[in-house]
This record gives sequence, structure tokens and C-alpha cells, in this order.
Amino acid sequence: MEEQSTLLKVSGLKKYFPVKGTQIIGGKRMLKAVDDVSFSVEKGSIMGVIGESGCGKSTMGRTILKLTEPSGGSVRYKDKILFDVEGRQEIGKKELLKTRKEIQMIFQDSYSALDPRQNILKVLSEGVVKHKVTDKGSVKDYCAHILSLCGLEESALYRFPHEFSGGQRQRIGIARALAVGPEFIVCDEPTVALDVSVQSQILNLMLDLKENMSLTYLFISHNIGVVKHFCDKIAVMYLGRFVETGNAYELCREPLHPYTQALLSAVPITNPWEKKKRIYLEGSIPEGSDIPKGCRFHTRCRHAQERCRIEEPGLSEAAPGRFAACHLY
Repeated sequence: MEEQSTLLKVSGLKKYFPVKGTQIIGGKRMLKAVDDVSFSVEKGSIMGVIGESGCGKSTMGRTILKLTEPSGGSVRYKDKILFDVEGRQEIGKKELLKTRKEIQMIFQDSYSALDPRQNILKVLSEGVVKHKVTDKGSVKDYCAHILSLCGLEESALYRFPHEFSGGQRQRIGIARALAVGPEFIVCDEPTVALDVSVQSQILNLMLDLKENMSLTYLFISHNIGVVKHFCDKIAVMYLGRFVETGNAYELCREPLHPYTQALLSAVPITNPWEKKKRIYLEGSIPEGSDIPKGCRFHTRCRHAQERCRIEEPGLSEAAPGRFAACHLY
């Protein structure tokens, strides 16, 4: 069996936004959407990132692809440094354009991600022509083939986004990402606006495409029930940082961090005879511009101690292959 190679390596990634209308001594008040995040994604794997709305997971995905300018940290894709803010390194525009062909994104809102004035042929062919994926004479046939891989007929090429259902539009979004022949895809909550039955169809489609086209996914979601069955590895995000990472099965079977435990306790049970104790979190998630001192989670944690209010824990290995940012470990 071949040893897996690292396809994407993220180190100390940061994305801060200035908060308008407020100022503190020494400069502007900053909203820390992504604050010192590090991880790697192995080729052929699916890495899941979960957390509540507003925790920074979507911003992280966009920053990795340089759709949003980073405030700090570095991202390496294969042997290329996409950017290194502290080292003042950045990939050139021509090289970035080539890399865009290899790294694509499936967006959360399939309707706003598609131009309502363009038919589907135009939507799919734009990237195909720009990256010269195929010769001009066979662009239409190529786009029809990509659509068929995603479960849509050739007649869909001449229709407009508003003529499709939410599930069909998401299939078109997937087709657009696949059209340029990528190797790595960032999936930003691709099933969040879909019915449960349609969600399963889209997830099964993505798994089939992964196997058939040798794809690697970074899968961003707030639904831990979906991520549990879909991903190989999971990172749990809270207030811009990872609080726990590990193998998907192990993490869901025995969560270590109190936040992960609370998230898993909220997953509906499928067996009516099964009993589960629900863990309720007090209060709401703090603002990213007003992060508590010490452990970021201590204001909502039932295990909080005095040390938690003073000292912020880093990710440490609490079990083989399992990392948690908690003073309990």
C-alpha cells in the first residue's frame, strides 16, 4: 500500500477584520475570524471541519484559496507556497492561475454562486476555455459529459439557474468545480440548504466522484452527523481555532473536548430505544472581536477551572493521533 502524501499544508493561518467604528489603544479593534490554524490534508482523503455558525470555518476555506487575503500564516500546496505572510512570499499571478485549475471550491449558496444571466453551458465552459482543458470544437460535448457525471442531462446546458431545484443547482456547482480537472476541492457546506433526502444524493455523488477522479476534499460543515460518516479526519473549530482533531470514527466515538462532547450530544438518535444525555451549553458564542482571555471556551464550559480563565491551552496529543486544546488533558 502506497504511503499517503501531504497535498495541502496550512501553518498558523490568520484572518483578521477591522471592526468599524471602534478603536482601542495601539490600533484598531480586530475581529479574529481565523486565528492561528494549522493542519494538513493527505492526498485522497476527506478532511472535515465543523463548528457553530460564525466560528470562522468558511472564512478559513476562502482564505486558503486566496479568495480572501490572509492576515498571517502560510499555505503550501504540493511543492508550491501559495503564500507566506511572515516570510513575505506569494505565488505569482500566472502561477496562481495555473494552481486555480488544481484547486477548486464548491460554494454554500448554489443560487448566488451561479450567474443568473448565463445559461449552464456558459457557466461550465468559462473555466474550460480559460484553462484550455479541451479544444474549442469539443467544449460543448465536454461540458455535457461533466454534467452527465453529476447526474444531469445534456438539455440542462441551455437552461438558466432559476429553472433548477436546489439539489440540481448544487450538482451544477459541483460540475463547474470538476470541469477544469481539479485535484483538491474545498466544499463549503455544500448540502446545508438541501432536504435530507437530497443531501444524501449529493454526498453519495461526491464520494463516487472522489473515487473515480482521485479527488481530495476539505469538507466544511456545521452538521457533525454528516461529517461523522463522510470524512476520514475531523477538526472541530471554535472562535477561530481548532479545539480538537483526530480520526473521524474515534473522535465521534469518544470525544475529548467538552465542546465536541456537546456537539455530538445534539445529534439526533436513530434508534428509539437508545438513551443519550444531552449536554446544553450556557450562553452564546462570544464575538470574534471580544475573545475571552484564557481558554476561549471557558465561558460556556461545565468543567471550567481557574486555570482556564487565565491560560489558553494549545493543541496537545491527548491520545494516539488525537489532539485537544483543553487543560483536562
